[in-house]
Amino acid sequence: MVLMVLFSALLGQITGLHYILGPMILGLAVPPGPPLGSFIEDKLDSFVTSVLMPTYYVATVGRAGFSYITLMEFSVLEPIILLSFLGKVLGTVLPALFCEIPLEDAVVLGLVMSTQGIVDLQHYRRALYLNGITRGVYSIMVFSSIGIAGITSPLVKYIYQPSRRYMYGLLEITNPIRNVNGNVLKLAPCSIGILVDRGTTSASSYLFGSRPSYHVGIIFIGGLDDREAIVYGMRMGAHLNITLTLIRFCIGNDMTNTRNDKNLDADLINEFRLKFMGNERVTYREEVVRDGLAIINVIMSLKEKYDLIMVGRQHGVDSPFVKGLTEWNDFPELGFLGDMLATSNSHTGVSILVLHQQFSNSESDRILVV
Repeated sequence: MVLMVLFSALLGQITGLHYILGPMILGLAVPPGPPLGSFIEDKLDSFVTSVLMPTYYVATVGRAGFSYITLMEFSVLEPIILLSFLGKVLGTVLPALFCEIPLEDAVVLGLVMSTQGIVDLQHYRRALYLNGITRGVYSIMVFSSIGIAGITSPLVKYIYQPSRRYMYGLLEITNPIRNVNGNVLKLAPCSIGILVDRGTTSASSYLFGSRPSYHVGIIFIGGLDDREAIVYGMRMGAHLNITLTLIRFCIGNDMTNTRNDKNLDADLINEFRLKFMGNERVTYREEVVRDGLAIINVIMSLKEKYDLIMVGRQHGVDSPFVKGLTEWNDFPELGFLGDMLATSNSHTGVSILVLHQQFSNSESDRILVV
């Protein structure tokens, strides 16, 4: 594929066109989506983002230098750059407000739309190559782009908190949808997973080497759903790029609903530890807690350490403080742990997978489910 891109660029240059036009036509000719488009994207994503893009940016900035900038050029050009940036921001914010978009979203949209990227840098390089601008003007424009991007990116991350908004948007669009969620959890004849995706579930960057491993944490208190999370996590732990951690909360002395539940929990924990014995990518640890606040503090500290956290929807624990936590649920579909992780005001990008294992108490229930 790389040879095809290089050949198309050479062909464009030979025919008298710009060398970028050839790869652009090649890209338009490739059908999007699976199987071919997705395969090519997965194969080239790591190479482009880890090799080509950094090399291009280094080469672009390497042509600039503070020594080339004169006071006259700076005093004339920099106000124009700042005014054009503010003009683009206002040109986006005001129409957005007119369309009754919230101010926070309008400001974020204005900042994102006004930030310059690789296309702008390519224009600057082309203008310098054609002697349309001096090296000093080029340096001012490049450094201004870097400065604007360095300011807008943290601002956007600070202002925009999509996790809570998306959760409410997905789960509270209409009452019928909430009813569908409840019916699926109640009647589906199979295990159910609810994924809150915050952009950390793309496999390409981990499978093709741009990131060394994908960090998964499993929170275990006890019960049917938590055991389902462990079973699913054991399958994930077999992958060489997965780093898996099982955190078991020990609450009081013995708070499981039934002795059978306690035995099943212990058996599965032992099976997990035996399967991954000697595996440095898999870790088991226990956290002894005394109350619900301690559970919350430990779990919230985990959000900085993992790309994905897996939890059970319900827990086989008959404890007053665990029951008290469930009373604060905004979304019962996620259980109290999933709800807490998904709706907390946090800037971390951890995704959450909530597992629920279907269970029928009677034969008539099974007939209804089927």
